Amino acid sequence: MFYVKNLFLFGRKFFRHREVGYFYESYTLVTCKLKNRTYEKIGTLILLLISSNIFGQNLSECGIDNNPKLTQVESEYLNAYLNEKLNGFDFKDKKVIFITGNSGNRIGTKKEYFEHIKKWDEKNSKVATGIDILTNEQKSESGGYDVIVTYWVKVLTEKRKNKILIGIKANR
Repeated sequence: MFYVKNLFLFGRKFFRHREVGYFYESYTLVTCKLKNRTYEKIGTLILLLISSNIFGQNLSECGIDNNPKLTQVESEYLNAYLNEKLNGFDFKDKKVIFITGNSGNRIGTKKEYFEHIKKWDEKNSKVATGIDILTNEQKSESGGYDVIVTYWVKVLTEKRKNKILIGIKANR
């Protein structure tokens, strides 16, 4: 059982919460006591001004249209949702192609994708999602799209990806 023996505030610092993607004010705590032993622990106490689930609120604002260019809220959400797959990529102001089906054989929509996320979020689970960042050549070939977001796709081959890029330019 942890309990705080002493509480020291070292001033304010700001950090980016990994899942939510918003900045919160935080303070650092130090000394904790565990079974009569004092340990110097650094923990973070997050002060939330609103007690509601901000992550869920953002999700309700996502996928309200099928415009391939992401809104600010959608890009922040996807940056947080896919943070371990991004490798420095930022969804801000990006045009996205959504692909689904076992072999990536169906072009999905932004609405469909976020509906899947909302449905699985209710179960405290995630949609199997991948990203494929397009090269400059592929961007021009596709008509200006920046990234492919795959959901429920087991394998997306280069041949299939090229068909998608050619087809998306012709259809839009």
